[in-house]
Amino acid sequence: MKNNFLKTKVVPILSATLLIMASSMLKASLELSPVTTVFASSDAASSKNLTKSDLKKVLSLKVKDYQDLTLKEFSDSISKIYEENHSVWKARQRAARYLTDDKKKEMNLPIDDYNFLTITIPCTDSESTYPKDRSSQTPPDFFRSFDIYSKSKKTSCHFEYCVGYSTDFTKTTVGERDEIILNIINGMENFVETTTIDPVKKDFHKKINKKLDRLLKKYATPEIKLKVLKYPGK
Repeated sequence: MKNNFLKTKVVPILSATLLIMASSMLKASLELSPVTTVFASSDAASSKNLTKSDLKKVLSLKVKDYQDLTLKEFSDSISKIYEENHSVWKARQRAARYLTDDKKKEMNLPIDDYNFLTITIPCTDSESTYPKDRSSQTPPDFFRSFDIYSKSKKTSCHFEYCVGYSTDFTKTTVGERDEIILNIINGMENFVETTTIDPVKKDFHKKINKKLDRLLKKYATPEIKLKVLKYPGK
């Protein structure tokens, strides 16, 4: 009887302990996961195609002369909007999942709007230190992925790169940051589109990584420092 009593008491205690541990691990994974979402979305499973209404809501963040705002001013303003109007936040979540480079032609957006949605907002989200935002990733970053067809292997090779940046968020403007990032992205896209090197060869990896390094040296400024966090093909 004594042993049975102990068994019936120990099992619930262990189960509760395991549940607490699992909950803590899940919380930690959400806080440390290097993604570009702003909140840990409760409706992440209900990913829908981006609608015109969604685009309109996210583009409502594109206020007049936003380029002249400091990074902190702009980040604080959109964090407040996300907090007060969850429909804008949810539209932003859908945009983050859908607005990828391969959708560029499909979206048929003015280039300024497309850059705002794919550069300005994601970078601002990655900088946020607002209490309910994900703020574990340091430094803030931008990244791109692309596929290059290999004629020799008759298949597409997938590559990604990620660049972190640091600056004084109370002095650097949105326009200054976006110009540097856009120059790097355009430089990498131009390399990918014009290269004749087979992507499966080692020479390709060396040359594309050197290209990224050269772009960072070319466009970094004393005010905005850049660092490669992930090289293509690594």
